[in-house]
Amino acid sequence: MDKKYVNLLILFVEFILITTSVTLLVYMNRLNNVLNVQSEQRLSMLKLAEELHQSSDDLTHFARSYVVTQDRQFKEKYFATLDIRNGKKPRPLDYETVYWDLPSDVQAHKHPLQESISLKELMAQLPYDQFEWSKLRESEDNSNQLVNLEIQAFNAVEGKFQDQHKQYTIEKEKDPELAIRLLYSPEYYRAKEQIMTPIDDFVVHLNQRMEDSVHEIESKISRNYTIFLISALIFILFNVFALSYIYKRNKSEQEEKNMLLEETSMLAKKLRQANENLERKIKERTHKLEVAKIKAEESTKTKSEFLANMSHEIRTPMNAIIGMAQLALEEALEEKPRNYVNNVEIAAKRLLGIINDILDFSAIEAGKLQISPVHFYLKDAISSSLELIRQSASAKNVNIHVKIAQNVPKIYYADTLRLEQVLINLLNNAVKFSYQDGTVTLRLVLLEEGEEDAVVKFSVEDEGIGISSENQKKLFQSFSQADASTSRKF
Repeated sequence: MDKKYVNLLILFVEFILITTSVTLLVYMNRLNNVLNVQSEQRLSMLKLAEELHQSSDDLTHFARSYVVTQDRQFKEKYFATLDIRNGKKPRPLDYETVYWDLPSDVQAHKHPLQESISLKELMAQLPYDQFEWSKLRESEDNSNQLVNLEIQAFNAVEGKFQDQHKQYTIEKEKDPELAIRLLYSPEYYRAKEQIMTPIDDFVVHLNQRMEDSVHEIESKISRNYTIFLISALIFILFNVFALSYIYKRNKSEQEEKNMLLEETSMLAKKLRQANENLERKIKERTHKLEVAKIKAEESTKTKSEFLANMSHEIRTPMNAIIGMAQLALEEALEEKPRNYVNNVEIAAKRLLGIINDILDFSAIEAGKLQISPVHFYLKDAISSSLELIRQSASAKNVNIHVKIAQNVPKIYYADTLRLEQVLINLLNNAVKFSYQDGTVTLRLVLLEEGEEDAVVKFSVEDEGIGISSENQKKLFQSFSQADASTSRKF
């Protein structure tokens, strides 16, 4: 058979086998994606069921606390919980089980209010089947029916009772004992059971449905993996056959080429001689470059050591200036001299920060920068960094938000000083380039977590003017800025 057609046949079979393998890999990857989506949906559906369960327990807790203590804050929390569940009030961000156990200022800071959306609307966004949907609706309806009994207890505490039309128009003496009996009665506990039983049925059914679906997908993946292995084996065997054929064919062609090699050996010898001469010249030039490199490194090391020593010498009087300014501020000074001394302290601290940065840079160049890891709380490091930029942020009325993902660890063993330096630089830039009354957001997300280490992503966002794609190329160039004009605003 013609060599050309044999090569085309080999390429065609190779193409078929590779296409089959790639198709199987793509299909298995798609099945894995479906599996991941189902896992996420399962988590979201269970989370809503848990929220329904938790809201029912919160309502019971607030109702009983109110009838026992008659503290109106429990009644307000009761109706707030009910309104959030029914979509009448904005839903807090990350509305979790501990929300009502947090102080009000922590609630406002860490859980800002979002759009209003009822629990039913959230359920409608997820792919429940008919049985699961009916069980959640049944549990929610039973919970709403229990609300009527709790409202009856509230009115008993306040001296209001139902007339023949089930309206609270009759006013009598307050009866807190009746309210307590209503909320601790067997009827009340039976009503709670009617809320929890459908939730339990929902969880059991959802887990079984998801396990069946996962098993089906895993079976498909296993079958396709088997087919993939068979295709790979065929691919290997075919390549062995093709290589054997090509080897035999090339062997005969090689014998013909040997004649040409003998003719070209003389040319190769001359080429080797030219190459040796070239290598000798390259070695000579390389030696000269190495000598020049050593001299440049010695010069750079001397400069870095001098700069590091000078930074130490400058920092000593700067600390003295800061100390004297702080002592002066403790004295009873008039407003104008106090402002002068305060400005001296602020300027000295800023200059000391620049000197410290120069010292760190010099230490890096001199190879003397030391990392000193310690155990620390992440929240303390962030708070310390925020404290140092609080004055500049207040001057521009810039709000700083910190958003930490729930799964981010709290304790670390690392160099907290270097971490704070990086955070302070990023946050200072964000505040500097923010408009008046702007917002800066520090966001922490866990990327990876091992047994003894973790990778946490720190990102800082601001509402400033941003940087164009053209100027972004200048970010890591020495002695350059995105806007170097004399009239720039930031």
